[in-house]
Amino acid sequence: MKITVVVLLFLCLSEVSQSQIPAWYQHEMNRKVGVWVADNSAYKHEHEPIDAYGIEWKWCIAKNCLSGELFSIKKGERTDRYWYFSQYWDFESGKPTLIQVNSFGTVGRGTVDMLKEDKT
Repeated sequence: MKITVVVLLFLCLSEVSQSQIPAWYQHEMNRKVGVWVADNSAYKHEHEPIDAYGIEWKWCIAKNCLSGELFSIKKGERTDRYWYFSQYWDFESGKPTLIQVNSFGTVGRGTVDMLKEDKT
């Protein structure tokens, strides 16, 4: 019973929250979802054996935030993960926020700003 109440409360709050997120930012999140791969062959050498780098963005459960990761690709397979990302609308500040953390504990935090229509 407690779990059901918590889940219902969470879903209700996320619906209210999502309606407060600006349309331009919803569009920005929709645009990011998926896997993006960059060929690294031009930079590949003895000390840089990576074939490609990729970033994958996924929706969070309520579709009001994104999680992502930056990873390397060797011989068509994902290998190491370098960065983890969380992007969400910060209701307290009224701004979209991006947090990134690497495996060494380095943390970056900033905001996503709309520079002009369809460009952040």
